[in-house]
Amino acid sequence: MARYVIDTNVYIRRAVPPRLASVDQFFDSLTTADEILAPQMLLPELTSVLREQVSLKFISPATARDALDKTLAMPIQTHLSLDQFSRSFDLAARFQHQKAYDMQFVAVAEAEGATIVTNDRGMRHAATQVGVPVRFLR
Repeated sequence: MARYVIDTNVYIRRAVPPRLASVDQFFDSLTTADEILAPQMLLPELTSVLREQVSLKFISPATARDALDKTLAMPIQTHLSLDQFSRSFDLAARFQHQKAYDMQFVAVAEAEGATIVTNDRGMRHAATQVGVPVRFLR
């Protein structure tokens, strides 16, 4: 059994070109024993980014809806502790990020003893610096 916190960009890469084979391989490798954890902001962020991609005509509404439905069907456990917000604020300051969104994923992975799954170099760097394991997809 593995525990994962999957960055929004990984869910997005299931639908928005350029698709990454490593993303498809990762999702195909998940088993029912694996736990998928997420910060509270995952689904609002995912929904917003998919809608933006439709608005910019990068993907069709059907493609966006399919990506959203696939994500909603996953057994994602939302991390409800309010500590994720103060920790992500501190991490954003430490790594000089203007916004704390990405650091919420790091904070949840740190709190849950989970591996971050991302293709974002900044998130990979921050996670590595605080001792959170990273599965970097390229």
